[in-house]
Amino acid sequence: MIISEKLFSRLSNEELKKDDEQLLLFKIIKAYSSNDGDKHLLYKLLTGYNFNSTPKIGLEVQPLTKRNHEGNTNLDLAMGNIQQRTNTTSGIEISNSNDSFLFCEAKWSSDISYGVKYCTIRNQLQRVIETALTFPNTSDFNGHIFVTLLTPELHKINYSKKMNSRFYGYKYDEYSNNPISTFLEEIKSNEISTKLPFKDNKYNKIIENNLKKLYLNWVTIEDLIKNIPNKNLSDEIKNLYHKFSK
Repeated sequence: MIISEKLFSRLSNEELKKDDEQLLLFKIIKAYSSNDGDKHLLYKLLTGYNFNSTPKIGLEVQPLTKRNHEGNTNLDLAMGNIQQRTNTTSGIEISNSNDSFLFCEAKWSSDISYGVKYCTIRNQLQRVIETALTFPNTSDFNGHIFVTLLTPELHKINYSKKMNSRFYGYKYDEYSNNPISTFLEEIKSNEISTKLPFKDNKYNKIIENNLKKLYLNWVTIEDLIKNIPNKNLSDEIKNLYHKFSK
């Protein structure tokens, strides 16, 4: 697992508490990564697809930004075709251009950030998707690009009923139904391109081409907990999650 030693130490020694989605996700990932866990099952639950080899896992990792004035994206979870970037503790890069990868944004009770320092219309989900599209650094990428939103079941149910209570519900709907007229139009807007220009104009073409390889998914925390292979761990995490979800 790609995770800084300092963060790993903190997460390993702390008890789950209310709204700590970082620690909750760590407990879930650790359960799937243990000797009696199943990384392939976790990848399939988050993407809907199988991964041919053993998927690499990165928790709280940082893929490189492709825009000026913007720091690296802080990503909750990455899986699949990834590897640690040289001379970094949590940086990641693509490993093999022929294999797929997953970027996951996890939310417990928080919402996505609706703005950034230099731009009034850039939001967190948009940024995660863009980072995933430019992660291969080429238009010739042959694999699938998965971006998964991980939230409590309640908010996915509300989304299915058109009763969004979170900003990420509205943006997920826009980006999944028509990424060309929403996502692409947003990142090409004068507001973003002027205040946060790409470091190289090639990324506009890379994004357009890689949008065809993008798969957006919405998975629930409850589903991941329920399918943990070790029943005792599953029950333990479920009880903790329910305790702090009330």
